[in-house]
Amino acid sequence: MAGLIVMLTKDDKTVANACNLFNQIKTCPLHGVGFKDIGLRYTEMQKLATAIKKSGKKFYFEIVSTEDAEKSVQKGLKLGADAIMGGKFNDETLRILQKTKIEYYPYAGKFSERPCQLLGDIQQIIAEAKEITKKGVSGITLLAYRYPETQKLLENFINQINSNLIIAGNIDDTQKIKTMQQLPVQAFTIGTALINNEFPAKNNIRAQVEFVIKEMRKWGKR
Repeated sequence: MAGLIVMLTKDDKTVANACNLFNQIKTCPLHGVGFKDIGLRYTEMQKLATAIKKSGKKFYFEIVSTEDAEKSVQKGLKLGADAIMGGKFNDETLRILQKTKIEYYPYAGKFSERPCQLLGDIQQIIAEAKEITKKGVSGITLLAYRYPETQKLLENFINQINSNLIIAGNIDDTQKIKTMQQLPVQAFTIGTALINNEFPAKNNIRAQVEFVIKEMRKWGKR
């Protein structure tokens, strides 16, 4: 069943108090913890990355900027990311990461500026995903809930693409959590919904995360 990646982000931007939030959830049983390539100064990113890695959690670094994507990849390398998510697929990025143990999960399909929205025809998205997976990436990051026809996209994608899949963006209710546990998805991310206390639990990130984990266990074993 799918694992939970907590993103210390809101509206596709790492939040200023990310370190404090991480300290509240670092003992939770998570698949991983991550943050975006924008929102914090590099020195603050270093502190956050160090804390995540020291905790033993898998560290995901997500690229949402479009102008300096290659620079962001290098930043992820220096920060010691275990996996790099997002960004448009790049052959040079794959070549660099294949020399390391860092996993690579680029976006499939065209996407808009922040907050990222998935654009284009479903078959075009799938065709791009097929080309990317052939090249040897670790998997795909799919902005399924940031696409107008989410269910249709997920059904077609899963039927046609044989690859590890991370679903990112706009997972903000129990029905979506249930869906993630019922599909062959490796992991899914939640960020803004946790920061905004959108789940029916106390208004702190620890309680919000614990609620999500409880819902996950209700629909599938971790």
